Amino acid sequence: MEKPIGEDFIHEALDRAHIASSHLQMALGEHEVVQKMPDVREAYEKAVEALEDLYQLIGSK
Repeated sequence: MEKPIGEDFIHEALDRAHIASSHLQMALGEHEVVQKMPDVREAYEKAVEALEDLYQLIGSK
């Protein structure tokens, strides 16, 4: 039987998902390539959304 995951590990994963999303947004959110190339902007937005969805999923555990 698997040992349950402790609340501390969930909090740690939640923090790391937040850091990843924040870093992506700070590093690329206002970059000229992201701003001026619609296909790149779309991929960027999907990546941010996926990280935010991951954050919410972890937070629901």
